[in-house]
Amino acid sequence: MWSPDNENFAFLIYDFKDKKVKLLNYSFHTPSDKTNYYPKSWFVDCSNDLIHWFTVDVRKDEIEMNGCNISHVFNCQNKPNDYFRFVRITSNGPSWNSKQNFYFDISAIEFFGFLIKKKFSFPN
Repeated sequence: MWSPDNENFAFLIYDFKDKKVKLLNYSFHTPSDKTNYYPKSWFVDCSNDLIHWFTVDVRKDEIEMNGCNISHVFNCQNKPNDYFRFVRITSNGPSWNSKQNFYFDISAIEFFGFLIKKKFSFPN
């Protein structure tokens, strides 16, 4: 389970290593135990260099995630034309239980789209 330490704009980065993904949809799953720190607002970005980011989705006050043992698939609002090595999920605001708590409890994430293996060139 990912539960950042009560900090706004906490983030989680997935590195696809020698692959790249064209992210079209993703799902979050909340913990099966009641925590009350469910995701409310966030954004999802993609990058190839950890410097330049392309925002594929922004969510605010997503009521679908307010509860334990919930799974929901989100369609990316800005579908990329490119493939990316990194996907970053960033919390953006408090969790559902309080305006002072910035926890973001998710027990699973799943990505949907297209996956390719990067081509490597070898020296002569």
